[in-house]
Amino acid sequence: MDIRRISSGNRVKRSDDPFVRYALAIQYNGGRYLGFSRQRDVHPNVRRRPLPPSVESRIACALDSLTGDEGHRGLEISSRTDRGVHALWNVAHVDVRPRPSMSGAAWDPRKLQGGINHWLKRDTYGKRINTACGDDVRVVSVARAPSCDWSARYHAIGRTYIYRILACPESSMFGIPFEFDRAWIFPGKLDIDAMNEAAKTLVGTHDFSSF
Repeated sequence: MDIRRISSGNRVKRSDDPFVRYALAIQYNGGRYLGFSRQRDVHPNVRRRPLPPSVESRIACALDSLTGDEGHRGLEISSRTDRGVHALWNVAHVDVRPRPSMSGAAWDPRKLQGGINHWLKRDTYGKRINTACGDDVRVVSVARAPSCDWSARYHAIGRTYIYRILACPESSMFGIPFEFDRAWIFPGKLDIDAMNEAAKTLVGTHDFSSF
């Protein structure tokens, strides 16, 4: 039997494995989330204090509702963003079992995208959740992965990050509505010369494989 090793881990994929790998491009507002990766449901210092969910848990719950909890596996993101960080195009991969109702045919990428987005707007009981929580995570594109061992994380050829600083030397400039949760508001004058000097360490080619 033909066996191929998956590059993103120690699991092996057999030729008779029914799961199909897809690439998902995900966009989200991370303001109310602990980050992309799943976190514990309870605050470590306060008993039974619930924490905001992670982006990963939102997508996993949507997949559970769409395919069943055994209908998908191995959700992995190319860049694990931290708490409060947004993403315009963060690519993930996930293995999805073919649809039994379609005689075992693999999911059409556009229908898979529509199905995930449908359940991202609903809770586990199928009830539509409020707009503030229901529209902050979206799958903007889905495609079949080029191979069963393709990894969104390990086969990424580049990542782009944007850091925005809003300098507000006057207190009257604080609380700008259009910049809320979109930039770090710095209450003072920026030392541009010192910033340019520090930025020199980032110029050139560096090994960010562990980043």
